[in-house]
Amino acid sequence: MIKKVIVAISIILVVLLSSVGFLYAADNSSNKTYHVTASSNNGGTITPKGNQTVASGDSITFTISVDSGYELEWLRTDNAKVKNFTASSYTFDNVVKNHTIQAHFSKINNGNSNNNGGTITSEGNQPVKKGNGLAFNVSKLFGFFHNIFLKIFNRLKS
Repeated sequence: MIKKVIVAISIILVVLLSSVGFLYAADNSSNKTYHVTASSNNGGTITPKGNQTVASGDSITFTISVDSGYELEWLRTDNAKVKNFTASSYTFDNVVKNHTIQAHFSKINNGNSNNNGGTITSEGNQPVKKGNGLAFNVSKLFGFFHNIFLKIFNRLKS
């Protein structure tokens, strides 16, 4: 009889204590989700793009692909530039807060275009000795080219 009373009291205590939260030991963070928002400009892609939902503690990987004629100028996570990023993917491990990731691509300037339709050409690869000049054929001379010439000749003089 005493055993039955002790069991009954134990059951009543467990029910009462769990109803007020004393015995509830489950971690609610496992049900929590966070958002990672990915974006990029033209010139490449970041995949997956947009708002991604990630369970607390999980990881998410983004793939960065660069279009032909472009380069990745910078990658930012949570508004901070990722230094020396040269990989093709970025992973957020153990996500426990919201994040952002942004990829910014720029057109590759191969040195013969001002991106306004003008060009600079020379006759092949020509070595230049310090203090000497180099001739260029120029079309559509804009202020941009003036700045290029100043930079080239200042380098040759130094």
